[in-house]
Amino acid sequence: MLEGPAMSKKVMEISGVSKKFQVRGSKNLFTAVDDISIELFEGEVLGVVGESGSGKSTLARCAFGITSPTSGSVKILDQSLIGKSRKKTRELRSNLGFVFQDPAGSINPRMSVYDAIAEPLKLRGDSTQDIDKRVNFLIDRVGLETKQLLRKSHELSGGQCQRVAIARALATNPKIVLLDEPTSSLDLSVQAQILNLLEELRRDFNLTYFMISHNLDVVAHLSDRVAVMKDGKFVEVGASSSVLANPVHPFTRELISVYSRNLEISSALPANFELDNWQDGPLNKWAFQNISQFLPVQEISPANSPLSLATDLDSEIEKLTISTSDGTFSFSELIEETHTDALGGQ
Repeated sequence: MLEGPAMSKKVMEISGVSKKFQVRGSKNLFTAVDDISIELFEGEVLGVVGESGSGKSTLARCAFGITSPTSGSVKILDQSLIGKSRKKTRELRSNLGFVFQDPAGSINPRMSVYDAIAEPLKLRGDSTQDIDKRVNFLIDRVGLETKQLLRKSHELSGGQCQRVAIARALATNPKIVLLDEPTSSLDLSVQAQILNLLEELRRDFNLTYFMISHNLDVVAHLSDRVAVMKDGKFVEVGASSSVLANPVHPFTRELISVYSRNLEISSALPANFELDNWQDGPLNKWAFQNISQFLPVQEISPANSPLSLATDLDSEIEKLTISTSDGTFSFSELIEETHTDALGGQ
């Protein structure tokens, strides 16, 4: 994590950004983002946390030019995306990278890994030789083998798909990368690998991350600063270590309390009960784990002696009777008749 002077160069400035949506079937407007202002500095990680529906993703979409804010402004490297020509907009957008929550879903299933990583470079107009060199460099840098370039997303694991998504995000050598729940759909062991990779890439390429996450452990591990969001507003912003250790706002304390309770509940569950670890959002995980306590959990012990299944079946079969037009027969009598007919017909 970075400290003080290292975070001197401003790479993104969000000033008074609000985003409102028309409520369906009504003239009323819903405010998803309400007058947000914050700055990002070169090489830092800003973690934005909050409950579902708090406006985190909408803020990110406004900040990265995916959608236009209702009011306010966003500057990327001291430039605005608004009012520029298509060429200038594309040049400025090349400084932005995106890593989304669903790694497999964010990759076109018809594309090979090579084509997925190369796509932003083709759109920028790079030569075939430069594209090939860059793709091979990136696939190696994210820890995959070159033979995997010919595969498609359904032939890869979730962790491998996310590595491909990271490689694609870095294709145009961006300065700022949006991480939208980058590990939430991955197993815990894979989450750790991806977080370590993101940390290495940030250090090696001097990247700035704008990270959205429900997972406070991920935020604590990767973020320099954390912004807690509720109902479209930032209720607390500060150094991650300070905010998470000594929260000031009641909602921040509640969020941390719920998340801590999750860990206690998880450790108290029966050892033979397997939780879906990817459901690690503070509120979602709390609900999931509390519900799971009401599910039946029972240890199945091995039998003292093997079951004599054949003997039990024989005794039950003898009790069977089958009615036909010629009368009622036991199962064994019917079998004998069948064998006799079969022999007589040979």
